[in-house]
Amino acid sequence: MNKKALGYIASHPFWDNSYLPQRMQNNLVRMYCEKKSYSLVWSIPEVSIGYRSKPALNNFLNNNEKKVDAVIFISYQMNHPLAIIESINQLLSLSIEVHFVIENCHFDNLNKINDLKEEIKLCHLLSKNFKSPIKNF
Repeated sequence: MNKKALGYIASHPFWDNSYLPQRMQNNLVRMYCEKKSYSLVWSIPEVSIGYRSKPALNNFLNNNEKKVDAVIFISYQMNHPLAIIESINQLLSLSIEVHFVIENCHFDNLNKINDLKEEIKLCHLLSKNFKSPIKNF
C-alpha cells in the first residue's frame, strides 16, 4: 500500500527571488511521489504572508483530519531557514516524514536533521539575502 503524501509548494518567489510556476512545482511533486511510490493526496501552496511564516502548513496540521505519512516540500529554500527547520521538527515530532523534491532528500526521524541545518543556513546566505538568518540561531 502506498503512503499518503501532502505536497507543499511555494506561491511566492524563492531561490534568490526567482519564481517557479506552481504548475511546474505540482508536476515535480507528483513525479517525485510516483518515483517514491507515494499517493499524493493534494498540494497546498504556501502564501506569501511573510518569508518566515508558514500559515498554510500550520492550518493543515491544526486541521489534519486526513492522516498523511509524508509532506513533500518543493525545496528547503522556499522559506526562511528558521521556518523550514521548525516545520521539519514539527512534522517529525508528529511521525510525518519530510521530503524535499529539488534537493532529493528526506527525513523520517529527528536524528537526521542536524546535518541538514547547516546546509539550509548556508544556502540561504549564498542566495544574496542581505540579512543573515544566523543571527537568530
